[in-house]
Amino acid sequence: MARHKTGKPAAALLSHNPLADIETLAAQRDEAIKNLSAPPAERVYRFDLGEFLVIQEVMTVWDDLKHRIVQESVLLLEVARLEQVDGAGIQLLCALMKEARTVGARIEWEGHSGALQESAHRMGLAAFLGFEPLRS
Repeated sequence: MARHKTGKPAAALLSHNPLADIETLAAQRDEAIKNLSAPPAERVYRFDLGEFLVIQEVMTVWDDLKHRIVQESVLLLEVARLEQVDGAGIQLLCALMKEARTVGARIEWEGHSGALQESAHRMGLAAFLGFEPLRS
């Protein structure tokens, strides 16, 4: 049996279909392109804002979240336990929202806090934070 320098039998080389290789490579290319064009999986970081978002807490919260906003796709802020929010707390949330928009991340709210809604509305920042209008 004659052998080619690759060590394969000559008959195997003659029966090789180069078009099959092209079709396989094309299918692999198409799959790679599909994977590149698929949106990346969202990375969600959940953070409980606690009971008080006041000036004494703002720096601690900012330190916890400032790097996350760049690393994650979504910051999910749990607000259900919030009972008190002052101007510094609203400023912090606005700074986070602005930074999220700059880097292409999102902030989402989980739960409901009347204190947060009322403070944001009173300061005229509810729409900026993505809150619905208060009902009378």
